Amino acid sequence: MGDRMRTRAAELIAQEPGPTRVFAESAAWCRLAAAIPEPPPEVRRRAGEPRLRPRRRPACAGLSALTAVLLTPLLIAVALEGWDPAFTREERRARRAAREALKSREARARELGLYDAFDGDWSGRAGHTLLSWYEQAPDAARLLVPTSSELVLLAAPSRTWPKGRAPGLEVLARIPYATARPDVPHVAGRDLPRCRLTFADGSWLALLVEDDPAQIDAFFRTCRSQARRDQYATD
Repeated sequence: MGDRMRTRAAELIAQEPGPTRVFAESAAWCRLAAAIPEPPPEVRRRAGEPRLRPRRRPACAGLSALTAVLLTPLLIAVALEGWDPAFTREERRARRAAREALKSREARARELGLYDAFDGDWSGRAGHTLLSWYEQAPDAARLLVPTSSELVLLAAPSRTWPKGRAPGLEVLARIPYATARPDVPHVAGRDLPRCRLTFADGSWLALLVEDDPAQIDAFFRTCRSQARRDQYATD
């Protein structure tokens, strides 16, 4: 994400008066950690039959499939490189230990629900938020910008193709930390970029951060800092 995108996000957020400090340098693109499950019929009716799927992009889907096919030989080569006999025994042990550590962290992340869309309670604040998630913008991605008092969610209508036009950004939601807090567990990191948005009633959304490694680090670092400042406890 370039400086133009961060600048545009900061400008939009600053349009609302208040003593909020905007950490635009820590902004990151996120989406729900899993597809939204189908809500019960009565829930859909009460919510006005919201659309719960992102806009279809056939051209992008075809391009993604073609890219995957073209990259397969490269991925195989990378996998084989991990077995390069040039590695010393100690290096192979270190690589094996790192893989096992990641597996352990992934298992813990699953226990925390970081591979689910939300906690499953449609009557909770998180469930209500899901019902309007795709009504606000047709694409799944949201630009999350932490500030000193809230998380601000923005989206660009053409986020996927072409990627992230700054002029198209719109503020979709402002979530004060008193309403919901960012929970970034210790297992999260650039190699496991998942976190939760936990609401005051205990319900939560799980988010997958899809951005450059440096942006993932900055986003998690700022969210953890704000959580400590506001005396929030991470898992």
